[in-house]
Amino acid sequence: MIGSADNRRQFDRVILLALFAVLLFASPLTRWWSAIGAPWYLPYLLWLALILLGAWLQQRNSRHDL
Repeated sequence: MIGSADNRRQFDRVILLALFAVLLFASPLTRWWSAIGAPWYLPYLLWLALILLGAWLQQRNSRHDL
């Protein structure tokens, strides 16, 4: 059952990433990053950062069992 601890740890990271996304895009924090002076592409940059963070976490936890 060595793999179950790794799967649990990876699942926890996915949950934390999802909670971070909810905090970033569906909370009062959106008023801060959508301020008048913010560029129009800021939401796209935030989504890109979130996607890159998820990809980095996935690559970091991947095994090459071949």
